[in-house]
Amino acid sequence: MLPPDRDLERRRPVWEALADLFLDTTLDDADRRFVAERIVASGYSPADVEDILWREVFPAVSGNLRQPAGEWAGFDTDWLQRRVLASKRGTLERLRSAVADGSVRRIVREEWAKVLRFLPDEFTNRHARRSPP
Repeated sequence: MLPPDRDLERRRPVWEALADLFLDTTLDDADRRFVAERIVASGYSPADVEDILWREVFPAVSGNLRQPAGEWAGFDTDWLQRRVLASKRGTLERLRSAVADGSVRRIVREEWAKVLRFLPDEFTNRHARRSPP
């Protein structure tokens, strides 16, 4: 998989879709199906998508789920791109992500499991995926 800054056109729709898992709102099956469709359209492997979720999107926007009134309408795409690219470069964001509240990881893991129902079988095959942090 190319580094994020060399794969923006392909990566941005996946970031946008996965970032929906971090909104301060309840997703329904239509939302989850939309996320799944974006992931499939990207052509990334299940392992690549897991990396993008946990190593790129999670460090960039997991703080939203720790806010009393976080973003609920959706993240601005340009802002999201800057956050993801900055968190990939910054050790502070990686450290913040590593010690993130376990409840935030649990929320994201649970929502990700619901999205997996709408993805092809290879995404639910444990051997094709990496374990979430």
